Amino acid sequence: MLWSSMSMTLAEKQKTVREETQRYLKLAEDEYGIDLSRVMISFDLRGTSAGQFCPAQPDKPGKERPRIRYNRQLMRNEGSWPELRDQVVPHEVAHAAQRLNPKWPQDRKSNPSHGRYWVAVMNFFGRPAEIYHKEPVRTARRSAQYEYACGCDTTMIGLKSHMRVKSGRSSLRDCKKCGGSWEFVRNASKD
Repeated sequence: MLWSSMSMTLAEKQKTVREETQRYLKLAEDEYGIDLSRVMISFDLRGTSAGQFCPAQPDKPGKERPRIRYNRQLMRNEGSWPELRDQVVPHEVAHAAQRLNPKWPQDRKSNPSHGRYWVAVMNFFGRPAEIYHKEPVRTARRSAQYEYACGCDTTMIGLKSHMRVKSGRSSLRDCKKCGGSWEFVRNASKD
């Protein structure tokens, strides 16, 4: 199927991804005789991954059902949209079919994430068995940066490290060049 992404809103893209995911799930169900109707679809994935299949975790509230997560940030990027729709969706559904097929081994040694069973599903879908998406991902948020200085240099650390240092739960090692201790200078994120 071909879609024009130029005029699509984020909500329309999510609807398209949801429909395509359901279509591929149905194809896998019919081909392999498995039930994939419990697979949930969400758009809460962050970071540099385009998609992720998560098996069910019955002991964790809200994670009792298997789910496929997509990176909403990639949908906003017009350059990433076609690949997300055409490659990432079948990629993640192939993981669902691979992991939820009781006829196939479930241990990671016999059935690795991108092994022969996953490749077989991708081939059935008529999609290349590629592991990584090609589009760069701009993270939705940039981590706060804090500047520290010693006698000869400055360095930047992230929020978590800064909070550990500030609370005394951790300390920065002395500078390797001058041996001086690092002292907080400023929150560089506010510049």
